[in-house]
Amino acid sequence: MKKILIVATVWIIFIGGFFLWNLSEARKAQEENLYQTARVFFEQIDLIRNWIRSHGGVYVPISEHAQPNPYLIDPRKNLHTEDGIDLTKISPSHMTRQIADLLSDKRGVNFKLASFSPINPINMATPLEREALHAFADGYGEFGRKVQIDGNPGFFYMAPLPTSADCFLCHDAKGFNQENIIGGISITMPELPDFRFASLAWVYVWTGLAGVFGIVFFGNKLNQSYQEIEKLSLLDPLTGVPNRRAFTENLNREYNICSRDDAPLSVILCDIDCFKDYNDFYGHDAGDEALKQVARVLLNNSKRPGDMCARFGGEEFVIVLPRTDHDGAFHIAEKVREHVAALHIEHKKSRVTQHVTLSLGVATAKHPATTSPREMLTCADKALYSAKEKGRNRAEVMILRHFRWIEYVG
Repeated sequence: MKKILIVATVWIIFIGGFFLWNLSEARKAQEENLYQTARVFFEQIDLIRNWIRSHGGVYVPISEHAQPNPYLIDPRKNLHTEDGIDLTKISPSHMTRQIADLLSDKRGVNFKLASFSPINPINMATPLEREALHAFADGYGEFGRKVQIDGNPGFFYMAPLPTSADCFLCHDAKGFNQENIIGGISITMPELPDFRFASLAWVYVWTGLAGVFGIVFFGNKLNQSYQEIEKLSLLDPLTGVPNRRAFTENLNREYNICSRDDAPLSVILCDIDCFKDYNDFYGHDAGDEALKQVARVLLNNSKRPGDMCARFGGEEFVIVLPRTDHDGAFHIAEKVREHVAALHIEHKKSRVTQHVTLSLGVATAKHPATTSPREMLTCADKALYSAKEKGRNRAEVMILRHFRWIEYVG
């Protein structure tokens, strides 16, 4: 919670500083927003025009809103389909005018094609558009200016349209050439409301409050999610018991505690006998189910505070038993072995018996400070190997006596 409050305080300071800086930048940003909005309109129209041009125009049914273009020179301008529908070709220019009408009705945005010498008189450039066209001739890539629209503030924007080969199919027929068909698309739209200090201040106040609320709310959610993810990262997804990473952390922690208190520490390494043969014969789904049942047995026999069982890898499991001497560890190992055998999980391919069994290796350090967690695991593995050598389905113990690991038969 303390970190969340620190982040919230930093957020408030940041918002306050940004508000002060933004006071001097607001008008400049407002104008840039007008340019950006106009550019988006232009780019969308230009993209659609290019798409139509790439397909040589598109055909639509002739209707009240889609009449044949009298200025389009094309022998296939109008088509009649076999099912009796009359179609007319829509050129990029015709499409531009139709979309302009739709936008003007819905958003109050007006745009049009403009040229010095257009084929269609509707596209004749206005004085402001001519000024923009002259600017393009001087090398400018766009033109923008604040204007008045019916007494209200507005914004005028214009960008040039590059000529292409298909432009001359119509323009040549009407006696135009490349020099006098230079044109562009002009866009006129309502301007954003004038900058107001109070409005901007309220925006930042509410933004700051929303940010604080979001930081506190989502910070808590993030902490919960992180804890859940951390928990899941320490669990084996198949069996639901802790995984090897969790085991390593637990063993190191219990080793340090037992070393400090000079208390015994035991580790039991468990291996399912002939499990590869089980998987080969019964299939991996059955093998997974067997692993789950064995894991439950280990979990049920690790009930004391500090006790832990984990999946070590493959068919191997491990149990950590703090403050447990070799007799206690051997007793638990035998209990686990007997309980697994009592499950009577059929294993016809076992070289031990006709059901699933465990071999276990126990390592006990009476004085953990004289050894290390890694050495304890190595000795538990040696004890496990000894159990397998002696016929499997049994437990063997290695204990540390006089700073030397020796085998102990329980």
